[in-house]
Amino acid sequence: MYDLWQLEKEETAVQVQVSAAVAECTPHDLGTARARRGVRPSSKLARPPRRPKVRTALNERICFLPIWSPAANLILEGKQRIEFRRMPPALRTPFAAILYDPAEQAIRAVLKVKTVLRGPAATLVEKAQALEERRGQSRERIMAYLDSAPNPGALIIEKVIRVGPFRLSEIKKLVSGFVVPQKFAYVTRDSILCSLVSDALREIGVR
Repeated sequence: MYDLWQLEKEETAVQVQVSAAVAECTPHDLGTARARRGVRPSSKLARPPRRPKVRTALNERICFLPIWSPAANLILEGKQRIEFRRMPPALRTPFAAILYDPAEQAIRAVLKVKTVLRGPAATLVEKAQALEERRGQSRERIMAYLDSAPNPGALIIEKVIRVGPFRLSEIKKLVSGFVVPQKFAYVTRDSILCSLVSDALREIGVR
């Protein structure tokens, strides 16, 4: 899971102030004060207390979905409404997919996925043709991409809302250690989202 971010600087400033306040009052400082009084510091006080691991619940309606250009451009231009995946997200439909374009290194849109088709590659292509939705690629290319996939699927896109673009460099400034997933990533319920993404999710109706 990868937490997203909030672009407002006030939130970041508060986090910095809290971190600085915690750093000023650590067990190490307490041990130093004891040493000045001639009291031998305790090894237990020299270590910061371990924080219990907290499991955050997943948001069942939002995922982070990397889609490379030119497919991302086709989706933004309305020329592709089916996104084939070798392993689609296991979310209840309809759900929102935050589109990240690795070629542009930026978030570019929020997609409303109305349904997910599953089955063998040939069956998926036939179902897509029956829906008469724009798939953006030839049958041969899709079949080659889905070849040997254990659980392929087709995401049927109902709506596209452009946001950003929010560059990867901007994300990493606010989320330390952020790494773009290769397939997709689920979003936790307590994730902090930038305002434009939040507005797009509300418009889609899954926030």
